[in-house]
Amino acid sequence: MLNTEKLMKYAKLYRARKKLKAKYEKLGKELEAMEGPLLTHMADEQTDKINLVGGYVVYTDTKIWPKLLVSREEVIKALKECGHGDIVAESYNTNTLAAWLRELDMEEKELPEGLQDFIEPNRVTSLISKKFK
Repeated sequence: MLNTEKLMKYAKLYRARKKLKAKYEKLGKELEAMEGPLLTHMADEQTDKINLVGGYVVYTDTKIWPKLLVSREEVIKALKECGHGDIVAESYNTNTLAAWLRELDMEEKELPEGLQDFIEPNRVTSLISKKFK
């Protein structure tokens, strides 16, 4: 005999999850619409961190990710030819490549000439909010 209690609980949880996903997506769109103007405002105010009432802090967070200008395979070939085959296998690790790009940026070094036609460091800045206890 089917356990209708468990089936009903499952159905309700499934529906609740669907509602939460919809709310999550709506909140994401709302945050996305606000982020650009707030980043501009913070840049205009020359600040990268704001403490708010209630223990909240909003701050900018910049990461550098590779923006491929050619196919992944061509990037792999270029990395190997430029002596950076250690971060590549048959593929390359995007996080390791991003870390190397951030390292170049911190050291104020340019992307090696042999990679400039294949990769463009793509600076992405977003807002992060946390509530402290």
